Amino acid sequence: MIGSLKLEFVWNEKNIKSQVKSFLAWMAYFKILLNRLSR
Repeated sequence: MIGSLKLEFVWNEKNIKSQVKSFLAWMAYFKILLNRLSR
């Protein structure tokens, strides 16, 4: 039981990290878009 809980926690951590990565990539893309519009 403890092993499955640990596995679930690790999977959640990986999922959160991938979500953060995609969010940061989206923010960078949005900044580039805003820079192009402001010129």
